[in-house]
Amino acid sequence: MKYYSILLLLFFSTAAYALSIQGENYLEYERNDSTEIDAFKDKLNIDAMEQNFMAGIRFYLRERTDSLGQGIEQIDRRYFSWKQDYIKATFGNFYQTFGRGLTFAAFEDETIDLDRFLDGVIIKGGKRHYTATGMVAKGWNDQTGNKVMSKGGELAFGIFPENQISFGGSFIRADVFPEDEGNVNEYDLPALFLGARHKGFDFYTEIAQKQDVYNKDVKKGEGLYSTIGYYKPGYGINFEYKNFYRMDFDYNSPPPCTKSGYNLNGNSDEYGYKTEANLALIKEVNMSGGYSKIDTKNSDEYRREIFGETKYSLPDDKGFTTGYHTYTAIMYYSPSRGYYIHKWHEPALKVSYKFLTKHTVTVYGQMRLNNHDITGKYKEYYSYLVYNFSPYFKLVGALEKSEIEDPYSNNKTTWGYGQVIVPVTNDHELSVMYGSERGGLSCAGGVCKYKEPFTGFRITFRSNF
Repeated sequence: MKYYSILLLLFFSTAAYALSIQGENYLEYERNDSTEIDAFKDKLNIDAMEQNFMAGIRFYLRERTDSLGQGIEQIDRRYFSWKQDYIKATFGNFYQTFGRGLTFAAFEDETIDLDRFLDGVIIKGGKRHYTATGMVAKGWNDQTGNKVMSKGGELAFGIFPENQISFGGSFIRADVFPEDEGNVNEYDLPALFLGARHKGFDFYTEIAQKQDVYNKDVKKGEGLYSTIGYYKPGYGINFEYKNFYRMDFDYNSPPPCTKSGYNLNGNSDEYGYKTEANLALIKEVNMSGGYSKIDTKNSDEYRREIFGETKYSLPDDKGFTTGYHTYTAIMYYSPSRGYYIHKWHEPALKVSYKFLTKHTVTVYGQMRLNNHDITGKYKEYYSYLVYNFSPYFKLVGALEKSEIEDPYSNNKTTWGYGQVIVPVTNDHELSVMYGSERGGLSCAGGVCKYKEPFTGFRITFRSNF
């Protein structure tokens, strides 16, 4: 409760100085029937602004009834920033990415519950044709358990009237403190980048190195990421290439070359490309597709992906109908798992219809026809039904079924839940859900995390103020 007192003191002090305050709060309570565990979580963000001044704080609380669940009550983010003319300084927690993330990427992704923030000082400055960034900060990677101290910066220039050509570089000195070791690993990571864009043409390339400061005899890591594309209304094409060797680092996350978002070995030993195109001859129909391949330099492991999607829509005055049909084929080989091909078609249809002014019904249905070398042929189904009585409440029912048992979800084959959502006010929303959700691996931007399956009920309350 001591942190609640700090937050109340912050609220009244900012109000006394007539600062503009905005915030959001997320409360969640859930009861997992399969594990008989109760869990409570609260996440509160408050930001205060006044002319050139801005500050913020996040309070996080988590309690679980199982013996392994450690209770958490902490202020896990706070910052103070000041902007004057062309310079902005931030003290405390912040996010920052240099270039496309080859050498440095501190970011948050709520899709996979990843929060890779930094704690320190960052100063940014610049005018129309240049920007400069310098920082000293520490961070912690919850996936590796490593603590990292980073020092460095980035300098970027743009030329021509609208900065159609940009170039620059960055440098990071990283001290990595492994959780299970007593020593410190120190690395230098310099990078250069060049970009160009003009009348639909878009090009970007970045090269980077990683040098072990303590051991000059170790071979340097090398990284290259390039993308080139051409885009016009109704069509476009893009090509990406990447080549990484010994570039793995706790705070880098360059874009993957696979459509699915999977990497083979992160940035430690991987190279490949992805090509993708889209075409929309008429606005009601859009088609896209492509091919990607990634390999490793020091092993026989590889991954190939073929993908395509057709989307069509039929809007009218009362609602819309949207259809999808996707095709994906993944070819994968690793010395430990061997070779297999996984192919699937995925037709889906979404229909939404509005009647009597305040009533809207939305139906979605999806089927996946799998053909897997190891698990064989099987089908999976997913559907949901939403009834919205605006602005009073919304009812949701969802059902998911697989013809084979899912090892990531306690070998179950069927999942489903019911949910009621009530907008208490324009800024507050209450949601009550009961049922089961499928677990499994979720990937975004080349980072993957495992989501636990869930069976029970969940109550959430969202607020914005």
